[in-house]
Amino acid sequence: MENLPKKWCLAVTEENKKIIGQWRTAGYCGQIEHGQGWVTNYGEENGTLGYWVYAKASDDIEITFEDFKHLVLKERIILEYQIY
Repeated sequence: MENLPKKWCLAVTEENKKIIGQWRTAGYCGQIEHGQGWVTNYGEENGTLGYWVYAKASDDIEITFEDFKHLVLKERIILEYQIY
């Protein structure tokens, strides 16, 4: 994925809940601690970053955790090469 969709969401898992919790405006995990639900790039409250929802909306586009790290957190993609 090269660009984020206008409305995106990311499934919360045991593997990504800590990083998502640190990214959110709230600065903590809340329901995310249970490794369930979704975070979105929009919310019901103005200025909310990482709004948590139990179920994703039908028009949300799911992004992968790799896309989240690259496009939202701006982590560099490290390509692995094998030398023969």
